[in-house]
Formats: sequence, C-alpha cells, structure tokens
Amino acid sequence: MNETLFHFVNQFAGSNGFLDDTMKFFAGKLVWVMIGIMAVLWFTGKLENQRIAFNSVLTAMLALGIGMFVIGPMIDHPRPFVSLTVNQLITHDADPSFPSDHSTFAFSLAFAAFLIKRKIGSVLLVLAALTGIGRVFVGVHFPFDVMGGMVLALICAFIVHILHRQTEPALKWCVRLYRKVTFQRQA
Repeated sequence: MNETLFHFVNQFAGSNGFLDDTMKFFAGKLVWVMIGIMAVLWFTGKLENQRIAFNSVLTAMLALGIGMFVIGPMIDHPRPFVSLTVNQLITHDADPSFPSDHSTFAFSLAFAAFLIKRKIGSVLLVLAALTGIGRVFVGVHFPFDVMGGMVLALICAFIVHILHRQTEPALKWCVRLYRKVTFQRQA
C-alpha cells in the first residue's frame, strides 16, 4: 500500500515544469515560511503568540530528537529512490526515511500552534500537509514516512501542551529576556 500510494503521487513528477517547481518549493522551502510565521508570532510581543512559538519549538525539538535518534535508526527504512525506480526531483542522502524529518518538523509547528490557537494552527496544518505531499511527489519519502512524522508530531505536541505548567517558567524567562534585549517594558 505504501509503495502504491507513493507511485500514485510520484508518477506526476517530471511531467509539468510549473508543478515540479511548486512541489520542490513545498518539499524543501515551505518549512522556511512556517519558521517565518513563528518568528512573526514571537516578535508581535503578545504572550499568547509567544507561547505558540515557544511550544512549537519545544514540540519540534522533542519530535525531531525522537525521530532522528530513536525511531529512524531503529526502523532504518530505505528511501524510495534507494529501493524503487522513482521520478526524483531533488537530491537527498540515502539515510533512513522513516519518519520524515521535514514532515515531523512542519507538523510539530502546526499541531503545537493548533492546540493554542485554532486559526493559525489550521493554516500551519495546511502548510505541513503540503510539505508532506511535496516530499512524496519529489521522490524522497514514502507516504507512511510523512504519516509517521505527523503522528509523532501530534503525540509530542500533546505532551508539550499537557506539560505547559512545567514549561511556563522557561517561556516567561525567554519573554523577559526578549523584552530586555528589545528594550520593551515588562508586562
């Protein structure tokens, strides 16, 4: 099923220059747009927005740490271009593909934001989904790699959200430091 879904999405790669360029952007650069959104949220100076950015960073750190250093080496699943004939649009190392780091990161930001503010979280979820689709389209991930990253991110977002009382002092310290550095009055 994983290979069938992969081929269904990847079969369109290389057939349309505009679509290829769009999917390459989704696969590699859309996460930078999401990082930019997090930066804007932080720099608004509003505590709720700063909490979104802070929780998103914590979630991403936790999820990527687990994905890259525990799950990835344990599962050691090959990338599509290693085990199949694919339409590969971007170069990538032949490291383990499960879970997708890009998808884990993107969905970490999105789910953490969604648990605090549904509107911005929904926008980020769309961007995260486009990132995942792009990773499959360009030939560097299987659909289950993306879904694995999504599930891992969701679990980690819930953990960070549940532990908000324990992380609140760190958030407040970061906010105080930010306000000192930017010469803002303490709220």
